[in-house]
Amino acid sequence: MSKKPSKVNEPQAPYTAKQPAKATAAGKSLNKDAEFRRIADKIFSERKELLHKLAQ
Repeated sequence: MSKKPSKVNEPQAPYTAKQPAKATAAGKSLNKDAEFRRIADKIFSERKELLHKLAQ
C-alpha cells in the first residue's frame, strides 16, 4: 500500500464559515413581502375610498 506523505510543513488554509443560503434568500423574500404589502395596502385604501364615494 502506498500512503500519501504527510503535509506537515504546509500551512493549512484558514477556515471560513459559510453563510447559509436559505437566510439570504429569506431576507430577500421578506423585503419583497414588505414591499408587496405596502403597495397592496395603498391600492386597497384607494379602492375603499372610491367605493365610499360611489356609495354616497
